[in-house]
Amino acid sequence: MGKRILSMIFLLGFSLLAWSASPLNFTPRYGLVAPEVTLNPASQQWQTRHKVLRVGIWSHSLPPYSVELEKDAFEGLSADYLAIIAKTLNLPVEIKKFDSRLELVDALNNQQVDLIPYYPQSANHQTKLALSIPYSLAQSVLISRRQAKFDRELKDSRYQLMYYGDDELKALLHQRYPQATLIPASPPLWAYTDTAFKQDAVFWSNSATQRYLSQRGLQNIIEAHSTPYTNDVDARFATRAGNEALIAAINEILINIPLRNAVQIAEAWGLDYQSVVKNHPLDLTEAEARWLAQHRDITVKYDPMHLPFTFLDEKQRVAGLSVDLLKLISQRTGIRFHYQPMQGLANMRDALVNQRDSLIVVSDAASQQSQHISYTRSYIYSPWVVMTRSDSHWRSFDEMAGKRIGIYERSYYRFDLRRRWPEIDFNENAVSIDSLGQLQEKQVDGFIVPYESAQYLLNNHFNDRFKVAFVAPLPMFRMAMAANAADEHLIAILNKALSDIPQPTLQSLMERWIKYTPPATSTSWQSYRSYILRIVAITGACLLFFLWRNHLLKSSLAKQRQHEREISNQLHYIETLLDDVRKAKRAALRASEAKSTFLSHMSHEIRTPLAALIGLLEIEHLGQSDQQQRQKNIDLAWQSSRSLLSLVGDILDLAKIESGHFSIRLMPMSLSDVVYDTEALFRQVAHNKGLALKVMLEIDQDCVLFDAVALKQILANLVSNAIKFTAQGEVEVALYQADISKPEYVLEVCDSGVGLTPEQQQAIFEPFIQVDQGTNRVSGTGLGLNICRRLAVMLGTELHVESEPDAGSVFMLRFTAQPTTITAAEAETPQVDSSAQVALRMLIVDDNATNRMLLAQQLRYAGHHVLVADGGEAALALWREHELDRVITDCNMPGMDGFAFTRQLRAEEKLLNRRAVPVYGLTAMAEERVAQLATQAGMNGCLFKPLERTQLLQVVTGAPTHQPRHDTLLTLENLAANDPQAWRDLVITAQQQNARDLAQLQQAVEEEDFASARHAAHQLLGSAKLLHAEALQHSCFASEQAAEQHDSAQLQHHLPAVVTAVAELNTLFQRALENNDNEEVNS
Repeated sequence: MGKRILSMIFLLGFSLLAWSASPLNFTPRYGLVAPEVTLNPASQQWQTRHKVLRVGIWSHSLPPYSVELEKDAFEGLSADYLAIIAKTLNLPVEIKKFDSRLELVDALNNQQVDLIPYYPQSANHQTKLALSIPYSLAQSVLISRRQAKFDRELKDSRYQLMYYGDDELKALLHQRYPQATLIPASPPLWAYTDTAFKQDAVFWSNSATQRYLSQRGLQNIIEAHSTPYTNDVDARFATRAGNEALIAAINEILINIPLRNAVQIAEAWGLDYQSVVKNHPLDLTEAEARWLAQHRDITVKYDPMHLPFTFLDEKQRVAGLSVDLLKLISQRTGIRFHYQPMQGLANMRDALVNQRDSLIVVSDAASQQSQHISYTRSYIYSPWVVMTRSDSHWRSFDEMAGKRIGIYERSYYRFDLRRRWPEIDFNENAVSIDSLGQLQEKQVDGFIVPYESAQYLLNNHFNDRFKVAFVAPLPMFRMAMAANAADEHLIAILNKALSDIPQPTLQSLMERWIKYTPPATSTSWQSYRSYILRIVAITGACLLFFLWRNHLLKSSLAKQRQHEREISNQLHYIETLLDDVRKAKRAALRASEAKSTFLSHMSHEIRTPLAALIGLLEIEHLGQSDQQQRQKNIDLAWQSSRSLLSLVGDILDLAKIESGHFSIRLMPMSLSDVVYDTEALFRQVAHNKGLALKVMLEIDQDCVLFDAVALKQILANLVSNAIKFTAQGEVEVALYQADISKPEYVLEVCDSGVGLTPEQQQAIFEPFIQVDQGTNRVSGTGLGLNICRRLAVMLGTELHVESEPDAGSVFMLRFTAQPTTITAAEAETPQVDSSAQVALRMLIVDDNATNRMLLAQQLRYAGHHVLVADGGEAALALWREHELDRVITDCNMPGMDGFAFTRQLRAEEKLLNRRAVPVYGLTAMAEERVAQLATQAGMNGCLFKPLERTQLLQVVTGAPTHQPRHDTLLTLENLAANDPQAWRDLVITAQQQNARDLAQLQQAVEEEDFASARHAAHQLLGSAKLLHAEALQHSCFASEQAAEQHDSAQLQHHLPAVVTAVAELNTLFQRALENNDNEEVNS
């Protein structure tokens, strides 16, 4: 009985433990390749016994190993490696998340889960789980805000050390950093960001997480510091102790993952080559591997004063650039390096000749002085330079005759120097920091050193006393390692290890050690003894000299810091430029994708009506239809051609707006006419779809000054879109005044269609974009709404949309229009009824027979007499023989084109004193440039193909083709005709307001107050648009743009143009006032 109760308690405990775990979706990246492996028998038996691989995690927000991009999903670098293991074992994966690491370990030991995908060595001190080999390398780091001095040991209670883990990690960190205040933090991104804003906040993490999080843009504020604990945070898999079969299988799979695949996985999660586990990184030969196994200990000979390459730090430990390089080589080869200090490179070479399994870490491979010494590949390549005192003026050896120059002892180039410059004393001596005292005391006049050594010495010691005078004409310094020539395997292994180290790593080492400041040494007294004695002996004047010198040093330090800040600003600027380049690249890719989508849509939208046209006309050409079918075919062909014309019109409208050739023209118009005309245009289309098209008007002032064409185009596009994307229900057009006391109007187009998501609401206003409606795709270019938004901006307003999926959409346009008493009918050009016109004699000039026949039929159908000519010369002959009423000529013809024909015609009319016949050009190039050429040639107007019959008859029956005036005087005259007193008040108010705005703009420019300058320029721009003062519009727009960009120089540049334009506008005001006064007197 007791055993049963105990079993029930265990089962209940296990059930509660299972309840505390929640399942997760397993979402590795696609394209992961499983390696080919051969498992041992035990691993194969484990694979056969298990039908699923049960995986447990206790956190899935430790990037990049587990990244919480989606809720209840497990993905990241660990997930990718887990996917490879599962794919190789051919087992499905189940993921469960536990509330704590201890619960997860209990579940693992109780065989509820088989595997933990991320378990570093630092977390296994107490749990004693079986760990795999690492699949991603990392080291523990301390992340802090950038600061001049940082205590890596955190020996101060003011440090707040944040960590992401449980009590075991807390105990470990307390042991390592006993004086710091430990604070748990979750998630890691929060702790990482928090360090950017707190001076004493430090975040303990690993180098992989730090590198992943640093890509979020805080790398200029936050820096990472390495710790002595390098191998305890490598990423490993873990299973319960004793499950050696699974661990052996995982290790075999990890070993056989190709290096390129491991690099691809690392790069996909923001890591670099350094984090990749390289199972065979150096590709050693059998002989090299055998030699390496027998020679693990190598003696390194170094100079303890050869800064920054080799030296002893304040704790008498070997340090320097070359020492760090040997550490990287040790990580790759397993060689243990033992350091032996020696004075002088010559002594090191002598010892190396008689000693195997040893090397010189800093040597010049260009010397090749002994056949018993071999060199590795170079890891630093540098010129030799001559360091002199800062007050010297030498620029070459030729100018240093009789001088003394220090060179390295037994250097290979000493003989060549003495041969080429025998008058110079080249003194062989050790070059170090202490030997600079000889240079200061003028015992020598210069030293020949590698450029990196000179740069280090100048950065850290007396940069105001010494300088690099010139580059020595010597072979380049190739810093390499030297070994006994008999140690050929050692040289080969070192070369492969050096090749495996990435160049950015070497560059990082160089930058770090060039800036290193060494501790003071006891030999400094020998170098500066004379200076100290002089300071003690000299009184008075020497003290003043010292103070003056100290002032110079402070000034030099201030300049150096200023230079550092400038360099930092330049680096930040370069990073900003690179970000802009990346953004521009992404924008270009999006534009390319949009273009491809547009071309695909256009291929469909153009070919569909074109195919209908070709097919229907082919049927009619073959005469295979009866009278009733022929009429239907003609109607269908007409509809297809209109659809094709609409597509081309949308594209041309967008091109005209983008090129700046589309201008806003304010004219008296009727708002109700625009709404009802549009409703009539689309009434039948809505009816055919079974939709109700409704109109709601609530306005007090119907006649206003506004651009009727732009408003019609916006409304027509909105209504057309609403009908297209509404399957059932209704479309309503509403126009009402937002405020009855103000001339502010709201135009709304509402539909009961499918609605839009927030993402679609952002996208629909881009060119060539159509909302994806699944299989119910509608025709169109995707340009309509983009044209509407651009027109709205040109009208000084904005087009908004409010919508929810499956709830319809509301497109809203708010605009301001000044009321007027002139009706739209009075402002428009009167329509001429073609039936009331007399028959005219027309001349058609076109080299294309089809075009001639079409125009002739259209005009003859209207009752006019038509003559045709196929070129300019033939047309001139007909004009000389007949009295013509109109001439329509193609602009582009072989020989004499339409422009040349018109110029010749006008010349002969003047010569013969004949009446000037109206001439109209006809062209398919709908460009502003063509219209300008037509005007210059003397044409009365320019018509663009395709030309509808109503447009053609309107021209030939006498309707004027010139554009109405839209200048400032015309606007003022229209206002004066409506209400003289109101007009006078408006002019005086405009003068006063412009004067105030101009004064505010001038004051803002003088004080560099960009916000006030932008406001004043915008106020003037609104007045200029109302009165069509183009010069003032251009100068105010340029000033507003300059104020937005905080460009003071451009503001100063455009201000005179604004002042001149306002003065010219005042002159027009005064002239209009005088004209109005004269008209009142005459009346």
